[in-house]
Amino acid sequence: QVARDRQAALELGLEGAPETFVNGRHLGPVRFVDDAAVVVREEIERARALHASGVSKADLYAKLVETGEARLPGARTARRKVLDPGAVYDLPVGEGEPVLGPADALATIVFFFDFECPFSARTFFALEKLRAANPERVRVVFRMRPDASHPHAEAAARVALAAAELGAFEKYAR
Repeated sequence: QVARDRQAALELGLEGAPETFVNGRHLGPVRFVDDAAVVVREEIERARALHASGVSKADLYAKLVETGEARLPGARTARRKVLDPGAVYDLPVGEGEPVLGPADALATIVFFFDFECPFSARTFFALEKLRAANPERVRVVFRMRPDASHPHAEAAARVALAAAELGAFEKYAR
């Protein structure tokens, strides 16, 4: 799973953590903390409109990202890519990924992070506040992006994934 998450980050051109996407829209780490509530509200409204047009709640996220921009397939190293905050990126959510929040949430946040990164921690706490304010409307999908400069990040990511398999990810992540 850690290798798959790293590969997904490389294919998006991401060079580090944290990086956050709301229904496929990219928000850089600083922008996320400042603008997350606004973007989540916009995405909830976008999802509500789509649901009103007949898309089931369970299919909303897949529909919202299905026409998203392509990644850099098979990239082995990050190629600096300027991500457009107005664009939607194709970030499918697979089974077995650590997730907090309901599967049929109106806004799905995909969070690439590193357990030893202070910026990831700051973003994580912003996510907790956002989820607490919108418990049924927001879900967070966690993707491991341990940085080589953090000596314990890889091990922490692996333990977090094991905790997720046991249903204890939220407790471990805190």
